[in-house]
Amino acid sequence: MEKIVKITDKKNLANKKALREVQAIMRAQFPGLETEKIDNLPFVVFGRPRKSYSYSLWIAADERENILGFINYSFFSRDNFYFLDHLATAPGLTGKGIGGRLYEFLRAKAREAEAVGIFFECLNDNPAGEKTPAF
Repeated sequence: MEKIVKITDKKNLANKKALREVQAIMRAQFPGLETEKIDNLPFVVFGRPRKSYSYSLWIAADERENILGFINYSFFSRDNFYFLDHLATAPGLTGKGIGGRLYEFLRAKAREAEAVGIFFECLNDNPAGEKTPAF
C-alpha cells in the first residue's frame, strides 16, 4: 500500500528528487502539456505566496520511496473550493487504483473543509482530436 505525502519545499534532496520524478510523470502522461509548464512546476508550487489561493503537491510513494503518482491542486479559501490541476500515475501503473486513491484523498480534504466542490478541466481524449458533443 502506498503512502500519500505532501511535498513541502524544493530544497531538500528527497523533495528535489520527487519533483524531478513528478515532472517525468507529467512529460510521459501529458504529452500535449507545454514543456515550460512542466519545467516551472517547482516555482508554481513553491514560488511567491498567493493571497487568493494556496497550491499543494502530494505524491503517492511505495515503501521504497518510489513515486507511483501525484496530485496537485489549488485551494481557493475565499470561495471555499478546490481546483484539481493535475492527477497522474507513473507510466505502467495506470489501472491499479493509485489515481483513484489520490482523488479520494482530495475528496476527503474537500469534505473536511466543507468545500463547495472540486473543479477541474478535461482535455479531449479523442485520438483524432475531434470535438464531441457535451451531452
